[in-house]
Amino acid sequence: MRFLPGSTIEDRIDILNNLSSSFAQVNFDSGISYSIQALRLATQHGDQRRMGLTRYNLGNAYYFKMDFKKALVSYLSP
Repeated sequence: MRFLPGSTIEDRIDILNNLSSSFAQVNFDSGISYSIQALRLATQHGDQRRMGLTRYNLGNAYYFKMDFKKALVSYLSP
């Protein structure tokens, strides 16, 4: 990720989560992509709160894409 090179990892995760929630209803694939990137960073960093928010955003993107099985798995994953 090349944007905001001086920002902390938490800021990058928050930015990706914001992008994901913004794109979830409009462009499903972009929302899913941003969520997956945020989830990868949050998992590497071990931030449980941001991981939960990322899974919620990922579930929303799958929900709006009408892929209900993946949405449910994302919502219910620990």
